[in-house]
Amino acid sequence: KDDNPKYLISLVEIYYEERNIKECITLVEKLSKLRPTNVDYLLTLGNLHEELNQPTKAHSYYMKVLELNPLNDEAKQAIKRLL
Repeated sequence: KDDNPKYLISLVEIYYEERNIKECITLVEKLSKLRPTNVDYLLTLGNLHEELNQPTKAHSYYMKVLELNPLNDEAKQAIKRLL
């Protein structure tokens, strides 16, 4: 089950509803390792780190998104928000 993205996404949604952001991060990091070019996972990690008030970590994930997709508006807006 740990290598099934749909299962992991379901767990992330449950933990997010419970406001267990740290567990969400752990699970989305697993997802990101399974699918390293999936920008949605990287954006989610950036957003979760923002929620935990960890702007440096959030910024690094948004930058990874822009490395994969330089035109990604969500990542660009997030970086501006962090400045």
